[in-house]
Amino acid sequence: MENQTPVENRPSRGRRFGQIMLSLLPVAIMFTIQNIIPAVGSIILVLNNLENFDVDDPDALSDMTNVLTDYSGIFMLIYTLVALAVFIPWYCKKYVHAKDIGKNIRGIGPKFFFCAVFAILGAQMFALGLIYISEFLFSDIYDMYNDIMEQAGFSTDTGDADIWMQLAVIFLIPIVEELVFRGLCTSKLEVCNFSRRFTYFFPAIVFALLHGNPLQIVYVFALALILGYARLEKHTIIFTCFLHILYNFLGTVPNFDNLFDSLPKFIPVILTISGLAIVAASFLIVRSGNKTRIA
Repeated sequence: MENQTPVENRPSRGRRFGQIMLSLLPVAIMFTIQNIIPAVGSIILVLNNLENFDVDDPDALSDMTNVLTDYSGIFMLIYTLVALAVFIPWYCKKYVHAKDIGKNIRGIGPKFFFCAVFAILGAQMFALGLIYISEFLFSDIYDMYNDIMEQAGFSTDTGDADIWMQLAVIFLIPIVEELVFRGLCTSKLEVCNFSRRFTYFFPAIVFALLHGNPLQIVYVFALALILGYARLEKHTIIFTCFLHILYNFLGTVPNFDNLFDSLPKFIPVILTISGLAIVAASFLIVRSGNKTRIA
């Protein structure tokens, strides 16, 4: 939190489930907006192009699908702008005290800052290595991942995406997700006096599961643990937004396909292990001299 909101009394067993459901309300709203806007946009596009649709043309359906894919970046941008308009006022009104923002940011300190950045680099190395390992060891999972990325407007073969999709994925989606998961969801659990461990792991698990396929669940969970730790330690989502944007930038802009195609198969394995080692080392350095525990 940007503020130090007084916590409520620890919920009784009868109230815990209700409080957890309330903490997931922003997640449900985010998910609803995320699905409604592309659905409405797709209906509008289909209706506008219906007069040009020839049922006798074998390529007509494919052409319509390509039109919808071409607009996926616009749909994603609109979704993020609507979500920001909903969640920024909600989070700021309920959990932010302006006087605490600067203090919390200054409290990050250079040691924590650089360790968090290195942890993000390690998490992206882990994700990249995992993706390429799955390509030659778990082809079904990789194909599922590839299909999801293409439906979202990305090609995992070329790394291409339109400018609107890249703008949304790199800069805006991280802010939306931080507002929802490390902001509203985590803050609700805090003020309801749930244990620090539950407040740390529960949003991370939900965040990972909502990404939909086994490959993403694994590496997104690693990311969520880093972001959740930064949020609980430094009481600000401004820093976690920066870290999340950095992570998405590293995963979106560089194109390593040609490089990995020309390297031995064991290189992604080394990359995955090295990424995990960097994340672990970053945590250990931060934890040295820090008595606070996830408990």
